[in-house]
Amino acid sequence: MRTALNRRTGALAAVLVLAAMLAPTAVSAQTGAPSYSILSIGEQIPGATAGAALAVNESSDTVGYAVIGSATWNHVPFVYTAEHGATLLPRPAWAVTARARDVSDRHADGTVDIVGWAADSIYSGDLAVRWKYSTDTGEVIEMVELGTLNGLPQSQATNVNAIGDVVGYSGGFMQFDGPATLFTDVGPELISDAFLYGLADVTDSRWVLVKGAFGAASANRYNLTAGTTVDIGVPPGLYTSTGVAMNESLQVAATATTGDTDPRGQYISQVWRFSEGAGWKYIAGGGSSIDHARGINNRGDVIAQIVAGLTYYDLLYVDSIDAVFIIENLLGPGFEGTWIGDLNDINDRGDIATSAPGGPALLVPIGELQPPPAPDGLTATPHPATQQQPFISIDLAWTSLGPLAQGYSVERALANSGAFSEIGTTTSMTSHRDMFITAGVTYDYRVRALGAGGFSPYSDIVTATAPEAPPEPPPAPAGLTATPQPSFDSIDLAWTGSGPLAQEYSVERALAGSGSFAEISATTVTTYRDVSVAPGVTYDYRVRAIGEAGFSPYSNVATATAPQATADTEPPTVDFVTPADGSTLKRTRRVSVTVSVADPGGVQSIRIVAVGPTSSEICDLSVDGPTSTDATCSWNTRRVGYGDYTLTATASDAFGNVASTSISVSIVRRRR
Repeated sequence: MRTALNRRTGALAAVLVLAAMLAPTAVSAQTGAPSYSILSIGEQIPGATAGAALAVNESSDTVGYAVIGSATWNHVPFVYTAEHGATLLPRPAWAVTARARDVSDRHADGTVDIVGWAADSIYSGDLAVRWKYSTDTGEVIEMVELGTLNGLPQSQATNVNAIGDVVGYSGGFMQFDGPATLFTDVGPELISDAFLYGLADVTDSRWVLVKGAFGAASANRYNLTAGTTVDIGVPPGLYTSTGVAMNESLQVAATATTGDTDPRGQYISQVWRFSEGAGWKYIAGGGSSIDHARGINNRGDVIAQIVAGLTYYDLLYVDSIDAVFIIENLLGPGFEGTWIGDLNDINDRGDIATSAPGGPALLVPIGELQPPPAPDGLTATPHPATQQQPFISIDLAWTSLGPLAQGYSVERALANSGAFSEIGTTTSMTSHRDMFITAGVTYDYRVRALGAGGFSPYSDIVTATAPEAPPEPPPAPAGLTATPQPSFDSIDLAWTGSGPLAQEYSVERALAGSGSFAEISATTVTTYRDVSVAPGVTYDYRVRAIGEAGFSPYSNVATATAPQATADTEPPTVDFVTPADGSTLKRTRRVSVTVSVADPGGVQSIRIVAVGPTSSEICDLSVDGPTSTDATCSWNTRRVGYGDYTLTATASDAFGNVASTSISVSIVRRRR
């Protein structure tokens, strides 16, 4: 899958930026990654809460709409110029919402043509509108309603060129494309019966870009003067193309589909640029049905949007350096991390019409993005082998000094040789583990950051010596046996140990012949009793040792069938050892209470309680299956009342059988 990357430096240089408006400068070829500031137009419009800039001309005059107040449908068109700031455009008296969609370059008299549409509600059809605005006086000279084609209920004017051609579409109610329409002073005209999907752009040479002709799989160009059509086709191996924007050189920014579909059944799309003679050039995308082109300028720079996972990325392709950047990463000083909306248009100096916090905004180039500063505080720490991590390495860590760094290059050399070479890269992590080292050898390391503006200076050089090689893993355990034990309803395992390199053993079990082994225990001894078996089921067992250097090979596989269940109904035997039955005890000391418990099936639990003037639990013990045991607990008689007590000891075995025994004792005052 193709991805949107900087073609010169790969994934580490994918970048985007926000920009603020500076004074217009002469257009020159871009030689590095551009840096942007943000001009907030919305902040100049009283009451604006949202909105977007939709188009920008070569004088940086910008048009779009602002949302006024809390009503999201209350769109008010505007024009922004460097001379007069933001000016709201009038809406027809009957309209409650309107947008300015495109603006022409400035005419000799300082005026510009602005086109868009208005509506009397968000649920009614739109009507195409043209405004004429004077950049000299900052006044709207006229507003003209352009009508609809053949009585259709809706029209939109989407584009205007420098000679006054206004194009768009007419259509049915709530229809967002329709017959391609030329709006003239004498009324709207059908451009061609074949073009039923609207227009995307119009050039000063009167070529219009048709999104797609009826029944066609590709975008078209149509010349309004000659009445000729040119089909630009589709990129090699792809399915369809849709024209989005066209420049004066007739280069087209297009969205092309691959023929594959996403999980929703929508066609996967990519962003391409078409040029006369050169043909199609891939720009970005291919992982989503939402990837699409957004605009193009006369330099051949393309703006686009793609989706990766659940994240939207707005992209800028810079033709002069053949590189694609994520726009948010091209933010200049003071604008890092600012949210940017859809990119809607781009002019030749690189201004981009968009939205930002506060509503409509213009991204303005402020020069080339500077390289990031050198990484700081580089450290190199030897990592010896451990049981959990049975390898040696030298672990590097450093500190990033600002948001310009998009990744890092790690270099290594033999100590004092100066012959550094790259051993790895990271995209955002400020650490690297070097595992390709030789024990006992000393190395020098250095790191540099990479951003859209290029590489940073190098960090300081640090030096570290690789730890000694880890010991060999232990040998495999030998002679594994598996023996059924009917008295315990278990299978007992035994094996010969792996020597001093073994720190513990992992015991694994599988149903016989299945090969699906899973660990059932880890132990430091060379025996194991498996009491979790099902009666009559046959199991395979294997064991491996664990040492500082990792696991040993496996032992042989031993097989055994679990004994049939025995009906053990005999409870344990329980006897008090101390104190004796009938004892008189002082309330001035702790009393040791000892019971002896035995059961051939294995003792599981012992509990001793005292019942009397001050009842309490003396102890509650879990026991790991011995056939006999003595349990001693401490009874604090200082905290009980005087009088007679019954001490009861209760024990259970592995089969759930329970037995109890009791004695009587008295707690008396100590004579003075």
